[in-house]
Amino acid sequence: LTSTWILYLFNFLFKKKIIVYPHGHAMKIAHLPIKQGRTRYSGKVLMLSFHKHSTHYWKHLGFKNQHIIGYPKFYPEWKELISAYAKTLQKKNKFVLIYSRSIHEYYMDRDKYAELLISSCKVVQSKLEGIQIIIKPHPREDIDFIIKLLDDANINNFSINYDSSLLYSSSCILVISFWTSAILGALSINIPAIDYYIEANKFRELEPYGSIYKNIGIVAVNNSDDLDKIIGDFDEIKRINKKVYKNLGSYSNVQFL
Repeated sequence: LTSTWILYLFNFLFKKKIIVYPHGHAMKIAHLPIKQGRTRYSGKVLMLSFHKHSTHYWKHLGFKNQHIIGYPKFYPEWKELISAYAKTLQKKNKFVLIYSRSIHEYYMDRDKYAELLISSCKVVQSKLEGIQIIIKPHPREDIDFIIKLLDDANINNFSINYDSSLLYSSSCILVISFWTSAILGALSINIPAIDYYIEANKFRELEPYGSIYKNIGIVAVNNSDDLDKIIGDFDEIKRINKKVYKNLGSYSNVQFL
């Protein structure tokens, strides 16, 4: 409230709406957060929820006023815009895109991060010989750590790129995601996408039901052997994920003003 008090002042004096929305494409399935109670002043705002499966979650935090807008990454307008930009990249060589995430007390242990990154690169290079690997890190990640891990593991033919629109390049043939909502972009344009994640030691403290992405039906594996097996069948990956897309991408309504 320290930084947003003026919004509540305008709400009080001029009856202006206060509208909030979740971080990124955060997926909140209908279970109660363990360590959180009602959000202060939540009854004074309109929550833009991405999907009906999040309604109960936000209600528990006090957001009684909700409007479901759908997941923006599935909007036709967004896909058209980003695809048009991707064409300007002129990326000719085929590549695999890896979405990593930063070390985190609850979501990513350091040793498991190393295992995920190294094993995914090794499996890709083994199954798709000569393919380029592009790593899209989280903004808070330590790039030097990534480079050292892969150099020490004798992994080459990789690069690091922050441009999310690479996903929409016609040269992107596979996406591997370390438990991040970035995978939704791949689903939206039917690129084979795999949620590859080994649970952090404290993961279940915040996610008692395990991986959200696995639970909604996205192709998910937690070890290199299963990753190796599933990479061999792109059509099956797309078939499974397309069912999820039909559910998540079936709704959009931005008429909330």
